[in-house]
Amino acid sequence: MLLELAEGENDGLSFDDVVNYAGGDNLRIAEYYYLMKGHHIGPISYRISEKLNTSQINPMDSGHHVDLVNLGAPRIYTTNYDDLIEKAFQRLGVKFEKIVLPRDVATSVGTVPQVVKYHGDLQYEETLVLTESSYYTRLDLESPMDLKFRADLLGRAVLFIGYSFSDINIRVIWFKLNQMMRDVPREDRPTSYVVTFERNPVLEVLYKDVGITAIVLDPDGKATTSEEKSALMSEFLSELSTIVSNPRIPNSEFPPFSSETAIRKAEAALAAHISQRKSSRNPRIFRSASDSPLFRELTSISRMRIPPEFRDRVSNLFLKNLSISGALAPAISASIAIHGKYPTLKGPNCGIIYGLTKETGRDLLRSNYIDWERVWESQIDQEFAQLLIRTASIELEGHSSVGFDYDLFYTADILKRIAAGSLIVDGQTDFVSDTQNALGEIYERYPDFRDVSYSDDSMPHLDELADKYQLESADGTLGLDDGTYVDDLPF
Repeated sequence: MLLELAEGENDGLSFDDVVNYAGGDNLRIAEYYYLMKGHHIGPISYRISEKLNTSQINPMDSGHHVDLVNLGAPRIYTTNYDDLIEKAFQRLGVKFEKIVLPRDVATSVGTVPQVVKYHGDLQYEETLVLTESSYYTRLDLESPMDLKFRADLLGRAVLFIGYSFSDINIRVIWFKLNQMMRDVPREDRPTSYVVTFERNPVLEVLYKDVGITAIVLDPDGKATTSEEKSALMSEFLSELSTIVSNPRIPNSEFPPFSSETAIRKAEAALAAHISQRKSSRNPRIFRSASDSPLFRELTSISRMRIPPEFRDRVSNLFLKNLSISGALAPAISASIAIHGKYPTLKGPNCGIIYGLTKETGRDLLRSNYIDWERVWESQIDQEFAQLLIRTASIELEGHSSVGFDYDLFYTADILKRIAAGSLIVDGQTDFVSDTQNALGEIYERYPDFRDVSYSDDSMPHLDELADKYQLESADGTLGLDDGTYVDDLPF
């Protein structure tokens, strides 16, 4: 950027000359071009605006900004000139105050999060701290922004992210605050933290002396690219926001938002689960347990608000999980939670009903995890109706003798509801006759099922059939694995 400022300057010096004479100090270099531009900050701020053009950048694409909102911090100080943090608040519909001008400090109410542009905002050239002289002017530490910073820091824990105390203004303010607090025992002062990527034993000693603990994300120095370091920061912010925003964002009545990072972690866990299941000779052993990474990530997402940008991905995520993993109680519970908040999402909607056909035992049917009234509010489209018919056919073919199987009879219960006009997406009735044909085959093998009634607010009433027919396994949960993998499913 500074190189671009040098273009058009007829001062007899190359950019390399300026860098050399300024000792490589960016503030001095900026000061030089500020003077050469006739004491106008405009050309510099214009170049910055061009470089930091965020009009085509969606802050939702990075997990950083969403998780910053999820932290619920009452004050977010930034030395960045761009507006991505503000855009994240706006896209998520979260109220906030932007503090840039002295009047902003005077009129702020302090009841919502504040984004404080400590080095100014490109919309207001007079606020920009860019040059050596602008830094020196701030060293009196008596500007409204500095006074606010001191007041906000006093007696509070601070988390420094992407910052190494290179700003002399902040270092001096921090030193003065520590001087003011010198009569307060160290153990009674709030601990502050600075997030770094690599170990620096010298800086860590200096940080500790002023009450700051270093959090090192990459102590072994394995992250060498900016992408790898960005991923580490995303992971850290995601974990931190999950801890502090459970079950809701601090100082808020609302749960946190799912971020790119959270969804990517869940997608990776599901991909690993599918890969393991495909490579196993006995896929049933990979029916995920409630303490597995997959269900942990899905349960976490189910408790969050899903921004519109992510809803299709979340829908497919839950759909694949329920279709592949089987309907263990935590999966159904998470899906019902999502369906309750976003009833039009196809994944949790169809997946709840279809997932239960994969592993339906007596204990699961009676589980407190399952809100059956919510389940029966789901709707099945033609693709999933055909998948249910296929499942029933496979289960029926696998029964060498008359016996009872919860998977089969749960599926038959669903088909009976569809044949009666329930659970159908409006206007999609072409598959009803196929459903009735599938039921006819089941009635032929199990005539007593014809008389089984169903309710729209309770679990399927299958116990009577279970008592009549001999269970096919000791716990009534045997069923058949139909070998369906993700490649076979309609999404």
